Amino acid sequence: MNLLCLLLILALERVVVKGRLWCIDFYVSRYVHFADSQFNLKQALPLWQIIGLAAAPAIIVQLLMLLVHNQLLQGIISAAVLMVCIGCPDLRACYKHYLQAANRGDTEACEICAEQLGHDPERAMSLGQTLVWINYRFYVAVMIWFAFFGAAGAVLYVVSRNLLRYSESNDLPHSNKLHDWVKILDWVPVRITTLGFVFMGHFSKAFPVWIAYLAEWKPSALKILSDVGKAAEETPIDHNDLAHEPYMLLKLAKRNLLFILVVISVLTLTGFIN
Repeated sequence: MNLLCLLLILALERVVVKGRLWCIDFYVSRYVHFADSQFNLKQALPLWQIIGLAAAPAIIVQLLMLLVHNQLLQGIISAAVLMVCIGCPDLRACYKHYLQAANRGDTEACEICAEQLGHDPERAMSLGQTLVWINYRFYVAVMIWFAFFGAAGAVLYVVSRNLLRYSESNDLPHSNKLHDWVKILDWVPVRITTLGFVFMGHFSKAFPVWIAYLAEWKPSALKILSDVGKAAEETPIDHNDLAHEPYMLLKLAKRNLLFILVVISVLTLTGFIN
């Protein structure tokens, strides 16, 4: 059932315009407001409490799934939850505006769109690598958590991710603890994702980079994804064609998403994922 939900929602998410009720930000913002009124998020919280805040919505979803015994209804709930969790319409629209500006040769508009996408020129990351990171955070990681742990897994990941983003943007004292928690959640998915880059890109160049990070704890998911993605698809930045490098790396990310979807399908059909 999870596989059918995944295939259906990935197809729908590409063609429908999601309203705010179908975006996770709508719910997490209200959840954060509630949590702040109960626990005062501006003060330092112990790690167990942070994990509890991140996991509470997932636990509620899992309890709901356990209470529902009808498989069809379970499938509908899972599909609805996944639709809310996956994707980011605002960033997708921003990337389209970037491409339009690049085709017009409007450098200033490209810089504004790149900034809105989260690209920081001072970091050693290209815009293409930033797009690969967005694709991972809002699509691939959610897919993997949903495939293995169902709707509750997807909720756990996206709520933790959004809590970290809120914490960092507001400079809260427990940002480092949340960062470590999300790093744990990313540990396996980012290595699965980058292994896909190895097979979908330049194997001989990307595999040594991937294997070097395999058992390492310190590197962030962002660094692993950026380095392996860069090795898998060596695309020089052409200042005369601002759309080329982002397009090529995002194309790699999309190929990889399909590859991971195929792997999930095979594992599901063979009974490895139940």
